[in-house]
Amino acid sequence: MKRGSIVALLLAHLTVASARPELPAAGLDALYPAYLRIPGSAGRMLIFGGEGADAKANDAIYELAFERATASVTWTARGVLAVARREPEIAVFPSTNVVAIVGGLSTQGSPLNAIETFDYATGKRTSIAAKLPAGLVHHQVVPCGTGARVLVIGGDDGHAAVASLTVVALDAATVEPLRDTAGRKVTLRAARSFVSAASIDDANSKLLVVGGETRGGTASNIGEIIEVTAECVAQRIRATSPLPERRTRGALTRTGNDSAIYYAGWNGDSLALDSFVYDADANSWQVGAPLPPGYGRMRPPHAVMDTVIAIAGGDVGALHGPAVPATNWAVYFPENGGEWTPGDAPKLMHHPRVGNALAFLDGALITVFGKNTTAAQPFAGLDAPE
Repeated sequence: MKRGSIVALLLAHLTVASARPELPAAGLDALYPAYLRIPGSAGRMLIFGGEGADAKANDAIYELAFERATASVTWTARGVLAVARREPEIAVFPSTNVVAIVGGLSTQGSPLNAIETFDYATGKRTSIAAKLPAGLVHHQVVPCGTGARVLVIGGDDGHAAVASLTVVALDAATVEPLRDTAGRKVTLRAARSFVSAASIDDANSKLLVVGGETRGGTASNIGEIIEVTAECVAQRIRATSPLPERRTRGALTRTGNDSAIYYAGWNGDSLALDSFVYDADANSWQVGAPLPPGYGRMRPPHAVMDTVIAIAGGDVGALHGPAVPATNWAVYFPENGGEWTPGDAPKLMHHPRVGNALAFLDGALITVFGKNTTAAQPFAGLDAPE
């Protein structure tokens, strides 16, 4: 999609204050929920768990539907998780309508080893009896191969970062270590939490893993490509060239076949602006378009439409300090080598937000939930769109 047309879509419901409707209440608050736009749907997104009132873990599954022509919004309760979760991670099993919901934190702050699934077509929720080897938070989950399997990557078990790679198979309801063609267990080169990961080809045979935090809390510049078969068996793990600088708590998005962009995060000293572009042919990272000055952030909520990426909200504090919510937003256009453009009309969101959900719904960019951590009072109405 060309830049002119995407700008028109982005601004269609953001330019005029009266055209920025307040959503009807969803009935809960959610900080760091898991979220995704429903595949094949232009205007529907799912939201799982998160942290609610009194720092309790949520067990809600909600759907938000948005119609751009009328600015109409509908919240639908889709079910209840078997285990309430803060900061869960999710991915859709390939060739299915089923979402894997993996790990996260309990209300008491303990990493969870429980896995469950949700079929967004039927509304059926199922618990998988098999558990992760340990409770996990700040991990990643990506589709693996062409069958109904996902790969759980790295994370923190409550004591330290881990290097584990775990395959969750939907049909067999199994949870097992990733193994190579000789049956040997495969792990990451180094244990990391807050690692970023993405499948970068249609067959989910090339899984790119980069950055994160080591057991000592240091930002990492390690990158690796996990090449798997259609059955999610590891063929080989190759090191990529190191990132040009260390990064953690950024985001990684596929930009085409065998390519991806890593953006935002913390570089070891400060909020990072440079983006890094991965090229599989060269198996290397190159410095790409920088974020505008003042637009760096950690754990950036992000949304993708075609080849356009948007970020809005996120943490603009220090790595080990209290979270500070961002107010601004930016959009990445890939043409002519790529460019990050500050959001405009309006330049800022209604409210500062950290831990919010973000999606392109029916062509408009909408954010819901999250929290203004700097407010004197708890932020009410976390479900207002931007």
